Order: sequence, then structure tokens, then C-alpha cells
Amino acid sequence: AYTALGNYDDAELVALVGGVCRHQAAAPDDVLRAFGRRALPGLAERFPEFFTPHATVKPFLLTLDRVIHREVVKIDPGARPPRMSFEDPAPDVLVIRYVPERRMCAFAEGMIEGAAAHYDQAVHLAHRECLRDGGSRCTIVATFT
Repeated sequence: AYTALGNYDDAELVALVGGVCRHQAAAPDDVLRAFGRRALPGLAERFPEFFTPHATVKPFLLTLDRVIHREVVKIDPGARPPRMSFEDPAPDVLVIRYVPERRMCAFAEGMIEGAAAHYDQAVHLAHRECLRDGGSRCTIVATFT
């Protein structure tokens, strides 16, 4: 059984994703993206204090590294959340620089899409740089409508 606050071996997640891929004939990134989209509503229900101060998705995303990830580590000192930084070039655009230890960028994309749905906004994501392609980080450009 898995709990919300547990730390689990990455091999377990890889095995679970692999099983879903075989059962659904889906690509791993598609499974991770769907998992991220579906995980977000549960987080919003469980931790409304992170979501209710914001009217739109962009200001919520800007709190990920300096607020939410810090709280995650307080609750679970063994947690390894990704490092994130942001560039805010326009009111409807956010550049997310993301350095995940686990290289699950598709999960992050799904979480961003889930957050946009939570705030009833549309988002278009462009993954401009990726660790898996030899980049030094993942760079995701989010455009909100």
C-alpha cells in the first residue's frame, strides 16, 4: 500500500508505469502526464491552503519552489522535490526551469495541466529543453489563455 507521505524506490514507479503502458498500449510519457493531471485535484482537496490564495494558475505555479516544495520537505525530510526557477516575460506566459532528479518531466507537465484545469484555464506547454535530450535542465514554456 502506498501513502501520500511515503518515499518509494523509483524502480517501483517505473514498474507501475511500465505495467500501465503494457495494459493500455500507451507511451510512458503519456502515462506520467495523465498521472500528473489526475493527481492534482487530490492535492487541491487535501491542501486547499496552497490553492485558494490564487485566482489563476500562474501565481499558483510561482509558489511551487519557494512555498510548496519547502512544505513537502518539512513534512517529509527525505523528500527530493525538483528545483525550479521561473522567468515571467509576459502576463500570459511563464518560463519554468525545472531540474528534476527523477527526470519525470511529463509528470510535471501533467501537474501543470491539472493546475490549469483547477483554475479553469487553458494552457499550452512547449518543452524547449530537456535533461533527457542532453540539456542541463528542462525548460517548459507555459502560455495561458
